[in-house]
Amino acid sequence: MSLKLSCPCCGHNFDPNCRRLDLQEHPVLCDTLEWTQQDDTPLQEEVQRLEGVIHRLNEERARLLQRINARRSATRRLPSELLSTIFQYAHPPIDFNTRKIATSWPGEQDPLDDTEIFQFVLCAVSRHWRQVALSTGRLWTTLSTRIDCLFADGIASLLKLYFQNSQGVPVSVELDCRAHLGTLFQLTTEERAEVISALEPIKQLVFSDYAHMIQNLIVNGLFLEWIPSITASLSRCTDLTLYWPDNAVFKQNDKHAHSLQELPCLRRLRVNYFTHFTPPQTVTILELHKMPIKMYMETLLQCPNLVQFIVHCNPFALRNADDPEPTLNEVVVRDKLEVLTWCDCSTTNAWGRAFLLHLRFPRLRELHWFGVYESDLGVDQLRNLSSFFLRLPSTVKSLELISMDGSFPYPFAILKTIFIALPNLEELRLRAFPTPCAADILGMIGYPSAALLSGDQWPGAPTVDTSVADGPKVLANLKTLFMDCYPSMWLLTARMVKMLERLHGTGAAANPFCLEFQAPMDWEEGDIERLRALETQGFEFVIMEGPHRLDLAALGSGDVNDDDVQ
Repeated sequence: MSLKLSCPCCGHNFDPNCRRLDLQEHPVLCDTLEWTQQDDTPLQEEVQRLEGVIHRLNEERARLLQRINARRSATRRLPSELLSTIFQYAHPPIDFNTRKIATSWPGEQDPLDDTEIFQFVLCAVSRHWRQVALSTGRLWTTLSTRIDCLFADGIASLLKLYFQNSQGVPVSVELDCRAHLGTLFQLTTEERAEVISALEPIKQLVFSDYAHMIQNLIVNGLFLEWIPSITASLSRCTDLTLYWPDNAVFKQNDKHAHSLQELPCLRRLRVNYFTHFTPPQTVTILELHKMPIKMYMETLLQCPNLVQFIVHCNPFALRNADDPEPTLNEVVVRDKLEVLTWCDCSTTNAWGRAFLLHLRFPRLRELHWFGVYESDLGVDQLRNLSSFFLRLPSTVKSLELISMDGSFPYPFAILKTIFIALPNLEELRLRAFPTPCAADILGMIGYPSAALLSGDQWPGAPTVDTSVADGPKVLANLKTLFMDCYPSMWLLTARMVKMLERLHGTGAAANPFCLEFQAPMDWEEGDIERLRALETQGFEFVIMEGPHRLDLAALGSGDVNDDDVQ
């Protein structure tokens, strides 16, 4: 029997009776034979060490799995109703009332907001969690998604899933169509029709199949082909928002005029740029952005049940020479309106003058007034402004004066008229105000109205007849004064302190009185000492600089209390 040897590496057998193998001719085999003759003790020790590490890791893995099982066991014992409540607290519905709507053209973005995958994470934990999540209707009542024809089928499936899982609870939907809106105008008619056709499943779900379940609908960049779909099928829709990035969409599409009067439950309507619509009379809150003032006036006249009427505009958009002259010759009363935001352009637009002359608001509580002017006010404009403010009701509690172009050239006489006409005013807010004009307002507060003297036009600073001490005080019921002025707010600190001293001395100030600023102020040491003196005399006041409350004690030592006011 012949003796055979095996290679230690590959196990190959070879017969030693064969031709003698010259190892010098095969260096690799020579190295292998030498390696087999070495001591393998260190390698065995390393193997044992690694086996010990693996054992410890397995033990740690077992402990972690035990903790996971223990936690899952605890949640398994939770009643489904309690688990559902926890889910709702962990993922509350989107608050579309406070959510800011993007109005610019978008960049590259995913079609789905990351926050919208939370429900699906819950469904992936366990079968029990999935059942509870799918049966919790309020987890599926708000959805914000971006429309893209590349993902049309997936977005349609997502919408359908939300509608079906909402358990009959009204649904709020935000559709962001801006990504396609800009490119559609660069396509041929056939290409545009192809894109719109690809998005048809989404349109069918929102405006037809499940339209009756929608309570709040926000469409940013609505395709013109979809406008006729806004019909009575949205039978439960109480809140509708239609936004576009700019008005280029409508320059050659005036034919897309549409009436919204078929929506039976609509209460709140927000629109920008789209001037070819008719609002329903059921609307109580109307917000219009960047439209001609003619459109503002027409919608105000068409909606007798308005409680809030808010306009936001570019001052240049108000000056439309093509607008026909208004034919309004009678007084129009909006006896339900409580909140009004208006942009005064009475010097440049007949519709603006008609607003001052013919509109009445007997229940108004808040007035936000934008000032925009091209020229000095004439006698007629001064008379119209004075008459408008003098007709405001005593129910007005809050007034915000906003400068849109860096100036607010109302004569001092008009400012005085405004404040005398609003004796019950509790809140005054000055935004983007020129510092000299703000200084004049500070110089009025707390004085008897009969003591204020002035020239015919601002910026002639008001003077005070100190011999007049009796009579109604200007803004005697003021509780809050907010100031966002420029360019030099620090120039006003001394006047502010003097105003507080005057209010304390006359006993006309609310207790406590709140003075608010947009940003931190640069207080002089003398002003700080006078403020401390007011505190020691028992005058209660609060000074807010942004979200922070000013601490006079800390300010004196060089520090300011930055604790947020809860």
